[in-house]
Amino acid sequence: MDEKISIIIPFYNVEDYVDRCIESTLKQTYKNIEIICIDDGSTDATAERIKKFAGRDERVRYRRTENGGLSSARNSGLEIVSGNYVVFIDGDDFVSKFYIEDLYSGIQMGANISLVNRLIVSNYCIDYINTRNIIRSQSLLSPGDAIKKILYQNPDNEAWGKMYPVGYFDNLKYPVGLLYEDIPITHELFSKASSIAMIDVEDYYYFQRKDSIVNKEFNSKKLDIIERGQLLEGVIMSTYPDLLVPLSSKLLSAYSNVFMQAMESDRNKNKESIDLLWNLIRTNRRRLIFKKVENKKTFLAAYISILGKKMYFKIFKLYRENSK
Repeated sequence: MDEKISIIIPFYNVEDYVDRCIESTLKQTYKNIEIICIDDGSTDATAERIKKFAGRDERVRYRRTENGGLSSARNSGLEIVSGNYVVFIDGDDFVSKFYIEDLYSGIQMGANISLVNRLIVSNYCIDYINTRNIIRSQSLLSPGDAIKKILYQNPDNEAWGKMYPVGYFDNLKYPVGLLYEDIPITHELFSKASSIAMIDVEDYYYFQRKDSIVNKEFNSKKLDIIERGQLLEGVIMSTYPDLLVPLSSKLLSAYSNVFMQAMESDRNKNKESIDLLWNLIRTNRRRLIFKKVENKKTFLAAYISILGKKMYFKIFKLYRENSK
C-alpha cells in the first residue's frame, strides 16, 4: 500500500482562494493523503469555506489557531500529522493533480527528500490543475548539489514544492514571528538527507498577488532578511564552505529585493535601512566578481551594482517593469 502523505496548508484571510486550493489538493492522483488545513485566526469567511470541505471529505482536517503567522501555522500542522511524509502548500496557491504523485516518485527513486518546480501565475484556469506538464528530467542529487540548486534559486528555498520525511521535523521547527521563514530551514532539512530527488516538472502554481506579505510595501519587518541571511551563511559555511559563490548569489538576490522595496518607498525615512542593505549587496558582489555564477540575473546584478545604488535601482526598476 502507498505510504500516507500529510499535506499542511496554512490559511489566513484568503477566502477568495480557499476553494481552488483545497479542490486542487483533493484532485490528487495519489489518494493516500490527509489534508491538514490550519486557519491562522482568520477574520473573514476562510474558516467557513474550509469547514465545508472538511464536512464533505474525511481526508480534510480543520484546525484553528491564534493568529501567529505562517511559521506558527505550519508548526501547528506538524504537531498533528499522521503520515510518513509531509508536503506544504500555501493557502492562496494551488497545485497540479500530479503534485503528490510526482513528489512521491522521487522517494520511490531512493531519495529521502523530493522536489518539483513551480510556475508563477497571475490568473486561474482549471486546466492548470488537470494538465499533465512535461517531466523534463528526474535525477538523484547529493545534499550539497541540491543545496547549490536552491542557492541558485532553481528551485528556491520555499517550504512548498518539496516532500520531507515527517521525522525530519522532530527537532526542527519554522521560526515564529519572522519573515523569510524558509531561510535557512530548507538547507538544514536538506543536510539531514543522504539523497535528494529533483523532478523537473511545474506542479506547483504560485499565485502572485500584490497584497501578499512578501509583496507589501517596505517596513522594518522586511529587515528580517538580514538575520535570516546571516543564519543561512552560518549554516552553509559550516557544512558546505565550497558553496560560497552560490551562497553569495542567493544573498545578493535576497538583499536586492528588499533594497528595491526600500528605495521605492520613503527613501529619506529608510536611509539607514537602504545603506545597510546596500553594504550587504556590495559585500556579496565582491565575492561574485570574476567568478562563475550560474544565476544569470544575479551575475548581471553583481556587475551593475558597481555603477552605484541609484543606477542599480533605476536599471532594475526598468527591468522589472519590462518583465511584467
